[in-house]
Amino acid sequence: MKNNRLNDIMLFALCALFLVGSSINADAQKRKRKSTTSTITISGDTYTTINRGGVKMKAPTKIKGFETDMQFVISTINELAFDDENSTTFLSAANKYIQQQRQSGECEEWGVTVSPYISSDDFVTFRIESFCSVFKDMGESEQFITFIKGGYLREKGRKILSDDDVWATSIYDSRILSLINEEIGKHEIFSRAESVASNYTIDKDGITFLYDKFDIGANAMLDKDCHITVSYSKLKPFLTPEFYEFITGTTIVKQKLLTNF
Repeated sequence: MKNNRLNDIMLFALCALFLVGSSINADAQKRKRKSTTSTITISGDTYTTINRGGVKMKAPTKIKGFETDMQFVISTINELAFDDENSTTFLSAANKYIQQQRQSGECEEWGVTVSPYISSDDFVTFRIESFCSVFKDMGESEQFITFIKGGYLREKGRKILSDDDVWATSIYDSRILSLINEEIGKHEIFSRAESVASNYTIDKDGITFLYDKFDIGANAMLDKDCHITVSYSKLKPFLTPEFYEFITGTTIVKQKLLTNF
């Protein structure tokens, strides 16, 4: 009788431990699945932030001057940031991105942020930055896109700034490379560039060319890619008169980047 009672007590204890363990595991899974979505406002523009399943992202949902063209902006950013041409909202593209990353299993952590980079009444430039953490090694990439709000090229409507809008000559002109290397020479940690970077962005004080850290970083000792800015005054002979007049005649504000996940 005593043995039966002892067995009952042990069985009860085992069941209790199982239930407590299950409860702890369920709470852990619940915390893991916890999703938070919020909005922030920067210079009158609204951004949505998402933290879901370890994936953290930010992207614009309302941009001043694009009240009737916001869908165009969102669709373009979704294509560049998430390789998604079909989603009509930032949230739907982000959800697809999360599922794809989870299924691929290539990264321990991953994320995308779309930040305002510089802006004026006539245009806004966004920086799209993504990261993938694999065994504590950070793989990062970034690209920029400039949307015209109005003023410059107004007759063509709101659009994305193209190479033809900016450059009067080929971007790969050897004279432009010389100007880039002149700037590179001011930094001892950089080595000479062999060609003009095709990845560039409109910046506050000039055109910023983006090089992979392995291209001009001495011994790749840098954490991120190399940004080399050449002033508009030096680049004037290679820029279209329209663009030079536009960029030097507008008040440009450099925004605080949303890179802190």
